[in-house]
Amino acid sequence: MLLCDAIAHADHNANFVSPWWPKLSQWAEYLEKYGLDPEEQLCTDDFMGHLVHNANLSIKAILGLNIFPPTLAQEEIAQYRQVVEALGVPVDSRTKVTKTDWSIWSATLASDPADFQALISPIYDYVNQTSTRDPVADSYDTSNVHSGGMHARPVVGGFFIKMLADRSLWRKWSARDTLQPANWAPHPSQNPN
Repeated sequence: MLLCDAIAHADHNANFVSPWWPKLSQWAEYLEKYGLDPEEQLCTDDFMGHLVHNANLSIKAILGLNIFPPTLAQEEIAQYRQVVEALGVPVDSRTKVTKTDWSIWSATLASDPADFQALISPIYDYVNQTSTRDPVADSYDTSNVHSGGMHARPVVGGFFIKMLADRSLWRKWSARDTLQPANWAPHPSQNPN
């Protein structure tokens, strides 16, 4: 829903979403019913196991239903500043594991550059000090510079969210794109076979 909203704003229309409108509506109804205080669920961080009252779905509901108060982001940043460790912010109070993509997305919410730096610097320190030679780890133990976790996964695309959050910077770099992709595979609903 968030991506569809962003594309609709960028394109100044939402016609592209028509084929998926029923599924998006179903998802919005689900989030409205279960999203604000989810019961036990397995989330994208499934390596953590089932979680009760997990914020993962709640945040999607809050964002997707446009009920995210502007002050909440700064409250989250203040909380992360309190719990940040030498090598990052643990993703959950039960563990020392961090997720670099999540940390960078979270840090991007900061309105003060000093807050952003305070949350990003530990990741930089880990990458520069670790003896683990994984291609960009997207998870590791914040208390062990030699730990490694998941790596070389698509979630590292989230590392670029700060650039995307700065519209003028995004325009500067996207304007340099000369690739003209074509002949994509048809959408399954358009394929009669």
